[in-house]
Amino acid sequence: MDTQNHALATRFGSLALLVLPLCWLLLPTPSQATPQFARQHQLRCTACHALPPGLNEHGRAFQARGYRLPDASASGPTEVVPAAGFSTLPLAAWVTTRFEDQGAQGSSDLLLPKVELISGGTLGPRWSYFVEWRVVSLSLERDGGLRDRGGRFEDLFFQWQAGRHAFKLGQYRALNQADVSLRLSPSEPLLSKNDLATSDHRDPRIASLSRFSPSGRSPSLGYAFQSLAGQRAGDGLFHHITIPFLGELSLPLGAEASDTASFELGGAKGIFAETFYRSGERSIGVHAFVGDDAWLATALATAGWKKLLVTAGLGIDDSRRGVRRQRLSAAFEYLAKTRDTLRIAAGLRVENVSDDGKRTAVVPYLALSGPNTRHTFLVQLQYRSQQGSDNLVIDFSLLF
Repeated sequence: MDTQNHALATRFGSLALLVLPLCWLLLPTPSQATPQFARQHQLRCTACHALPPGLNEHGRAFQARGYRLPDASASGPTEVVPAAGFSTLPLAAWVTTRFEDQGAQGSSDLLLPKVELISGGTLGPRWSYFVEWRVVSLSLERDGGLRDRGGRFEDLFFQWQAGRHAFKLGQYRALNQADVSLRLSPSEPLLSKNDLATSDHRDPRIASLSRFSPSGRSPSLGYAFQSLAGQRAGDGLFHHITIPFLGELSLPLGAEASDTASFELGGAKGIFAETFYRSGERSIGVHAFVGDDAWLATALATAGWKKLLVTAGLGIDDSRRGVRRQRLSAAFEYLAKTRDTLRIAAGLRVENVSDDGKRTAVVPYLALSGPNTRHTFLVQLQYRSQQGSDNLVIDFSLLF
């Protein structure tokens, strides 16, 4: 991206902080509305989110039902009881402005990393869909430039469910036990970002799209089976089989994005299998990927005690280049549920990859959201302390 466009993106990000809150006040939505789903069901953010975007047990149950609340006859003391449906545009937006400082070996800047349009819902009694389109997608490079991938889909999938069986087709993350797209920190845990090379294609972009990680999005076909039901729809014993394909589903916007986020679709990378048991905030599971010349295996567990949530995992992988790596991660999050209108969380993640030549990374972070009604803001602050890659990120997001 040239200097003029870079400066324009920076100014746009700063302006968004001032203009978008005023737009909130003009939205013709009811007083207890939040992006799309809550507008439809007249619920607060905190009915399904511990702190947006992180889900609570009710949010996971809603997601597991294919974005359906329970029938009134099925509602119990542990369920969110739906109100009468409310007609609203099935669309939400997420806009983020970021300040990033990559330390002595990198650059720093104020930028607009994402503007997303989000829609999801039901298509009859068995079908559901979810779309998350990143209209603006900018990332800061080490040399101070901005990489433009505007127009790529974070999610674009359809799901069919019948009883305990479900099929899924589209672009999405393979990992289900711990969906890192719902994380409270700005960065993904290294444990699930294995980034395995499954091809040595000469084209750097094709080689990049052929890489696999459990938290990475790929065009995929999946099947899920719940062999043991729990108290809520999101609880029980689950088994997932996913076939990720080389490529990316996108509608690139702009000349640079046509190269960095172009539509691509190729053959299967391999097969990903996952089994986990969940009960409320506690879960334990394993997942594995096998390709022609690459594989990985990971054990993962989560546990919650009152306001504390712990996530820990250990994995091993082997790429087609014959490099075997061990990965470990442990995260601790404390959520201060002072009131519905203000949620604050503090977290600390410790993670390491055995072959990167760096010491263990220590990643403290803070998250704050409010007023959690028909619109909300989200502030995320993270500092990554690691040899050769210190990094400070401050994100300010508006969701409406």
